[in-house]
Amino acid sequence: MLQLSCTQKPASHDRQNGSKRCHGKGDFGMKVAMIGHKDFPSRSGGVEVMVGGLAASLVRRGYEVTVYNRGLQKGHNVYTTEGVQARRIFTFQKASLNAMVYSFLATFDALTRDYDVIHYHAIGPSVPLVIAKLFGKHTVCTVHGLNWKVDKWGGFASAYLRLGERVAAKYADDLVVLSESE
Repeated sequence: MLQLSCTQKPASHDRQNGSKRCHGKGDFGMKVAMIGHKDFPSRSGGVEVMVGGLAASLVRRGYEVTVYNRGLQKGHNVYTTEGVQARRIFTFQKASLNAMVYSFLATFDALTRDYDVIHYHAIGPSVPLVIAKLFGKHTVCTVHGLNWKVDKWGGFASAYLRLGERVAAKYADDLVVLSESE
């Protein structure tokens, strides 16, 4: 089970007075952003199922969770379901640019919203994790698989996925790997 933590733990939690927030499991009010999935709620793939389950579980434990969905929709870009806040972020429809553009724009948006933790799902969307680190954010990356090994991705896409793997391994504060075989 993922346990959110930071290296600094304040003696008390006081959001109204603006004290630094880096809390462990069960601290109410901790703000978590999730980036990397396609849509929420959704059961379209393994990443979406995991994000949905984890986000709902964290909300039940008192965390404030925002998931960043890919692609704007008319009149349905910010909403709450199951206690989870969802924000849709612009991206190109072209598959080769979709995740890359979305993850950078979602990261920039998250940096303006005072999240305590930015949790990246999958290695491709983890490339902008280094930007979050430059802004002092606590980062988590869940590696759902080594996508660059899949024949579907060649050339630039494969190199970009490898870059995401390196960024996550080097810069994420916490790294979760779902498969021991990869």
